[in-house]
Amino acid sequence: MNQEESYIQSMHAFPLLELGRMEEDAAASRKGYEINKKDAWAHHCLCHVLEHECQFKEAVEFMEELAESWHSCSSFL
Repeated sequence: MNQEESYIQSMHAFPLLELGRMEEDAAASRKGYEINKKDAWAHHCLCHVLEHECQFKEAVEFMEELAESWHSCSSFL
């Protein structure tokens, strides 16, 4: 149910990230991102995946490209 909602995928990815289940996190966050390119939680989790894979330059570039889409997010961003 609701598997085609980006927030379902990205909010599922977050605890996977916290549990260190990086392959599952990567799959869920990438699916969330594919559904909605402006999903900030998918961005967050995907950035951690890139960092985990030691793709630091790609992580920074990925987040810089998406920063403009965060204006409607809460103030912690």
